[in-house]
Amino acid sequence: MNETSIATELTTSQAIEKIKSELEQSKTQLKTLQEDSKASKVPVWWTPASAMTVSCSLLIFGLIVMILITRTIKNHQINEMEARLYTISLIVFSSVFLIVAGYSDTQITPVMTLLGTIVGYIVRDHQIVSQNGNNGIQYENKDLKNGKEPPKP
Repeated sequence: MNETSIATELTTSQAIEKIKSELEQSKTQLKTLQEDSKASKVPVWWTPASAMTVSCSLLIFGLIVMILITRTIKNHQINEMEARLYTISLIVFSSVFLIVAGYSDTQITPVMTLLGTIVGYIVRDHQIVSQNGNNGIQYENKDLKNGKEPPKP
């Protein structure tokens, strides 16, 4: 063997050792970074499984409430207040379910608008507003049982 080939072998073996040591350093740095990222990772508190559990629990609770309301009004003819109670409870549970189920704002907005409109229509007391001198606004109830219309202002 001549001197150049010995120097080349020595240089090659040194280069291989240098590469091995750099590889070990890189592995050590990678391991350190992985451990740091695991330690600093914020725990996820709203997983799909927990959303599904809360959604199912809410549906079961809503169903129980609807059954209880139905049982209380089953024995006699339903009046206007009981119908309002039933409808508003149904709308509240369906609204909360949509929020908990994880729909986005753009998906929920039209439904919430519709449900809000329905509640607004149901909650109003079918009253009219009339002006009463200095007292401001006075409300007069509409007599639904007798079919009378309230007086026009």
